[in-house]
Amino acid sequence: LGVKLKETKFIGYKENCTNAKIIAILKDGKGTDAVLAGDSLEVILDQTPFYAESGGQVGDTGELINGKNVFEVLDTKKIDNVILHTGKVKFGNFKQGDLLVAKINVERRLNIARNHTATHILQACLREVLGSHVQQKGSLVTEEKLRFDFTHFQGLSEEEIARVEELANNYLLKNYTVDSQEMALKDAKQSGALAFFEEKYGESVRVVTIGDISKELCGGTHLANVKQIGLIRITNESSVASGIRRIEAVTGKFAEHFIQDQQLQAIAESKKKSKLEEQKLQEKKRSAEMGNLLQSRLLELLEKKVKINGIDTVFSVEDNLDMKALGLLADMIKGKLAQVIIALGSQDGSRASLVIGLTADLCEKGLSAKNIIFQVASLIGGSGGGRGDFAQAGGNLPENFTLVFDKIKDIIIKL
Repeated sequence: LGVKLKETKFIGYKENCTNAKIIAILKDGKGTDAVLAGDSLEVILDQTPFYAESGGQVGDTGELINGKNVFEVLDTKKIDNVILHTGKVKFGNFKQGDLLVAKINVERRLNIARNHTATHILQACLREVLGSHVQQKGSLVTEEKLRFDFTHFQGLSEEEIARVEELANNYLLKNYTVDSQEMALKDAKQSGALAFFEEKYGESVRVVTIGDISKELCGGTHLANVKQIGLIRITNESSVASGIRRIEAVTGKFAEHFIQDQQLQAIAESKKKSKLEEQKLQEKKRSAEMGNLLQSRLLELLEKKVKINGIDTVFSVEDNLDMKALGLLADMIKGKLAQVIIALGSQDGSRASLVIGLTADLCEKGLSAKNIIFQVASLIGGSGGGRGDFAQAGGNLPENFTLVFDKIKDIIIKL
């Protein structure tokens, strides 16, 4: 901080609001008395209910109020036991020595406390389900969620996650109080308190006890009773590093919202599935109808086939058939006749579709559907392509199918 300041007295374990005095105001890391509305500052008080970011728990937010002068605290941090209230001047101005009221965002603090108390309960449940080898290796506690890293040799199964969650919520139904006590570090260890981060503590430590299920060294803020958590829902389980797993969870109203979102998502997925199934059913129905239509047309076209130069020919304009259906119908005709040249057209508004099919024996004699389509595609105002036994073309002159068929007849006659 550049200057030696007296340690800030933290009273936030019991108080949400207190009278306080400004010890120093920092702007860009330097002391200042020139404070204007909108300025981003760090305010240091003689005492405060604001919890500073520590041990994975985020810092408090709230307001510092002196009459009509208001400073919005957006974050709280600690350096060398001096607590810094970081934020902006909303109204008025402040100076060193001012007396004010320091007031935290109580609802936010309560949500954070729910999540912090829940981390202790989840650690107890993880140890019960997975084994006593489970040890905390890090955590993050915010208003919206919690994250808990722990030692374990493999990912948790769905059954293990469900069991941990079930145990945790069963504990919430019991009337467990959350007690805290300052004691010597050696006494805390002898009492059986879990101390995975003991290097962060001095000789005097704070022990948080939840009924008979959890006892840990912890400097964070907690609830008075586990029932205040309401509900714990694990949202994710993942790997952080070799031998380190991570669970994420939500509590209270955030857990309720998560469940509601899951239910809405499940409903949406169900509707989507139903819609896809209905589409498949309709497609199957259309395919069956098309199959019946093509079968009916096949019989009629076989009756109308004409021999030209000793070769069976089938020329026809088919209403309401797309290119795919024309191709299927051509294949069906080839399957019924030993030696045939097929030309089928269809009109969709001003769009013309044309397919030409040949049986294999005609291809062996040198005929090619691809060559024929090249010669007639321009007549329907388009172009096409394909292979020896099948070709197709599209254009914008559907009224010229008669010219196409006449051209193909000339090609056959000249063979």
